Amino acid sequence: MRARKTEYDAVVAVMDKFVEAIHKSDSTIVAPYFVESAHLYGNAGGNIEQEPISTLLRNIDGLGELGAGVNFRTDILALEETIAVACMLEENMGAVSFTNYFTLMKIGGEWKILIHAYNQDSDTL
Repeated sequence: MRARKTEYDAVVAVMDKFVEAIHKSDSTIVAPYFVESAHLYGNAGGNIEQEPISTLLRNIDGLGELGAGVNFRTDILALEETIAVACMLEENMGAVSFTNYFTLMKIGGEWKILIHAYNQDSDTL
């Protein structure tokens, strides 16, 4: 069954919290939207990262002014009744750009992030 537009809006609202957290360098804005066991997987500068989500949250808190200038675009790639996949382009993190994928699940009536996977764009290495 196709999800209703209100569900798309709810997933976008979670992604907007991620953007707000980076812009303000404040992980407490987005932390409630991750499940406790969420993980971060990615490739930055050729190094593969496999970390608990607490690593990402610490990184967000350490951005300072760098986070304020980041540009984002979010697309919802898939959305079913209880699962969603979002793609977020992240540009101008200093001299670095990323492509992020988020897998979310609707748990207890709320959308929560299970996995954040990213790739540092090769032209910004």
